[in-house]
Amino acid sequence: MMLYRGLVVGLLGAIAMLIASKPVVVPAPAAAPSPELAAPRDTIVDALAGVGGVTALLGLGAHERIVAIDDRPCDACEDELEIRWRLAIAREYVDVTIATPRGPRRVLLLAHAAPTPPAAAR
Repeated sequence: MMLYRGLVVGLLGAIAMLIASKPVVVPAPAAAPSPELAAPRDTIVDALAGVGGVTALLGLGAHERIVAIDDRPCDACEDELEIRWRLAIAREYVDVTIATPRGPRRVLLLAHAAPTPPAAAR
């Protein structure tokens, strides 16, 4: 029994020494890309169908412009988008492509219906 205890204590000591002598490697934190170099993100905007001023919901920056609607290039895209959105019905969507200095980004405009008021209690 004494031999067994001595063997177990010796093995535990050897394991502790191996763990203590193992070099610890701490990885360096990855540098976050600067916002200027990061790729533009695609977004989804859920808005009430038929409401005007939808171009304000796109969050266009200073050097951004709409170049295509539903993958069709257009000249006066802002006006065309406003008309298209005013005619939109619930559960319809419009895919907008926006040119940015960092590359194109896409915005999916989802139309939803106005909430119906609850029926009056009788």
